Amino acid sequence: PIPIDASHALSRMAWMAETRPAIWDKTDHVLLPKDFVIARLTGQIAGDPISAVGLVGADLGYAGAVLGLMPGSENRLPPLADPLDIVGRMSADRPFAGLPVAAGTMDAWAGMFGLGVASDGEAMYLSGTSEVLGLLSRRGEGAPGIVTFPPWRGLRLHAGPTQSGGASLAWLAGVTGQSVADLGAHAGAARIGAESPLFLPHLDGERAPLWDPASRGAFVGLTSSTGSPELAASVMEGVAFSARLALEAVEAAAGVSVEVLRHGGGGAASDAWCRIRADALGRRLERVAAPEPGALGALVMAAVASGELGDLATATRALVASDRAFDPEPRAAGLAADRFAAFQELYRASGRVTGLLGGF
Repeated sequence: PIPIDASHALSRMAWMAETRPAIWDKTDHVLLPKDFVIARLTGQIAGDPISAVGLVGADLGYAGAVLGLMPGSENRLPPLADPLDIVGRMSADRPFAGLPVAAGTMDAWAGMFGLGVASDGEAMYLSGTSEVLGLLSRRGEGAPGIVTFPPWRGLRLHAGPTQSGGASLAWLAGVTGQSVADLGAHAGAARIGAESPLFLPHLDGERAPLWDPASRGAFVGLTSSTGSPELAASVMEGVAFSARLALEAVEAAAGVSVEVLRHGGGGAASDAWCRIRADALGRRLERVAAPEPGALGALVMAAVASGELGDLATATRALVASDRAFDPEPRAAGLAADRFAAFQELYRASGRVTGLLGGF
């Protein structure tokens, strides 16, 4: 479900084999960071099929035709275990010796459970360095630009990870010499209007659903009265528009539309940004109380893996609490729809200009 680009596991292995052949020849295991930690804590080597997306088939086993593209990969990748399987126990020389350790899975899935999304038809908006939009649906067959995972335990996730969320605001903070918190506070005082600046958050290209590494960031509509508050609000809106583009593609992939998204992550801490997002998406956002949904999602999975709670849906209901909801304001949402159309045109136009500047 994902292209084999420079970030793909096979590409990384191919790079190591070509540029560091001595290291590659001595390599016994190629592991994800969490699998390396499990190996150090328990002495057991294991991976999981969700984190191995791009390497596995619909049966959640390694896809031989894919691994065949990189000789030597098959015997170095870890055996796969279900994310809720106990794969080992803490070694005797470690704290909590004997404690069971589950395989776990990737950050986006853990974050999804930490947002309380674990049943068919539920949707998430996870905001951190980048934004991840996701929808659980058995109906859809996928769509271009969206990562559709193989079904697992009755769950099929259609996900759209963007490239730059909180990272865009951090960039602006560095440029202006302010803190991210200060910019967030300033943005709350800057009302977005029809003539407000528009921001394209493609500072390092874009992922879902465009997958355009050559695209670059841009401001348009700047005037002599534009200051830090207006720039901050523009950045927040631009990030929200990139999320809307991903959400619409996710809905197409899933074959369903949603009215409510569970929302959380570092970028959700700002009330001003949540209001901008609700208007930009035209959907209700239900923000979770926990500041770190990934950690809370790990707790959800641990509760099920250990047998303390029966299933993921039960565990999310028991452990995930909401903070507050943000509903789109009709007038602001109408304006946002017009500006979203301009945002899409900005992407198309800026690509032509970027090509002239950088030869992409």
